[in-house]
Amino acid sequence: MEGKIALEEHFSRELNNKHWDAKGEEGRNGRAYAQDIERRLLDPELCIAEMDRSGIELCIMSLTSPGVQGVIDPKQATELARSANDYAYSYIQKYPGRFASFTAVAMQDPKGAADELERAVSERTRTQGRFDQRLLEDQS
Repeated sequence: MEGKIALEEHFSRELNNKHWDAKGEEGRNGRAYAQDIERRLLDPELCIAEMDRSGIELCIMSLTSPGVQGVIDPKQATELARSANDYAYSYIQKYPGRFASFTAVAMQDPKGAADELERAVSERTRTQGRFDQRLLEDQS
C-alpha cells in the first residue's frame, strides 16, 4: 500500500437506489454506463480490488445520491440512514483498516438524526478509534 486515502468514495444500497432516478445519468452517459456505476456502488469486493490496484490504503465512504437528503418522508429517510450506516459498518468490520465512513442522518427528523448519530458513534468507537488515532499521530 502507498498510504493513500480516498475521501468520500460513494457506496449505495438497494434501498437507496429505489429513490434514485437513473434516467438523467442514462441520458447523459448511456444505459450501460449507468448500470456499471450502479454495480460498482453496490459491490464492496470490487471496491477493494480497485483500491489495491490504485495503492489506496483507506477509503472513507459516503452514501451516494439521492442519499438521505433526497427522501422527503421522515420515516423512510430514517430507515435509509440506519440501513446505510449499518451497511457501511459491515464494510469496516469485514476489512479492518481499509474503510471508514461518514454517518448518514435524516435531518427530516432532528431527534431521530441525533439518536442515529449517537448510535453510530457509540457502536463504532472501537473500529473508528484506530483510524482517528492514526490520523492524529501523523506528523507528516
